[in-house]
Amino acid sequence: VAFLLGSYLLVYVIVKLILQSKKKDYTIFRSLGLDAKTIKLFSYIEIVSLILFSSLIVLSVIAVCSSLKIGVIYSFFYYVGSEHYFLIVLLSVLLGLLLAYRFNKYLIKKSIISTMKDA
Repeated sequence: VAFLLGSYLLVYVIVKLILQSKKKDYTIFRSLGLDAKTIKLFSYIEIVSLILFSSLIVLSVIAVCSSLKIGVIYSFFYYVGSEHYFLIVLLSVLLGLLLAYRFNKYLIKKSIISTMKDA
């Protein structure tokens, strides 16, 4: 449970920082005439692909370390089953989509000028 909570908080902080750093980019897209639906789609695709790619890298590193039987990582992987990793990836994707949804509502609600000043 503590592992899931820690993963949740880590994903929350990282995804929120990523979205905040992309605020200016999405505002530029809006000023160029892209509609809100397309910008929402961009942010959803970007967040999901980022989470899946980073999860793939982490799981690959864990698999290599466990096959080489490297200390702490091997013992951790031994006690945490693969279904837990699948659950963490699934929850990370859902959390990312939820944060992107909230971010999109915030971004679309504000005017382009005020968003550019904030960014």
